[in-house]
Amino acid sequence: MLQEIGEDIWIAEGEIVNFFGFPYPTRAVLVRLDDGGLWVWSPVALSEELRAEIARIGPPRHLVSPNKIHHLYLKDWKAAYPEALLWGPQSTIDKRR
Repeated sequence: MLQEIGEDIWIAEGEIVNFFGFPYPTRAVLVRLDDGGLWVWSPVALSEELRAEIARIGPPRHLVSPNKIHHLYLKDWKAAYPEALLWGPQSTIDKRR
């Protein structure tokens, strides 16, 4: 599920979601930081398979929702990785805490 695209950089392809009737593919970007933790941009659905792959590369430390349409899976990720910090628009963070 994780595809390494550079040194310490991976993408995870997610499912297609509908937004206002239009299909959108989802994709997360994971970057390993100097401390070994992960910065996760736009988390996708968190399957057991994906969790196992993430466990091999490092613990998520930062979960980023860059705008109001990238928040669908934040709550699941925060539950799985409670130490991770949430980043994004305040309204989105409040909705997915």
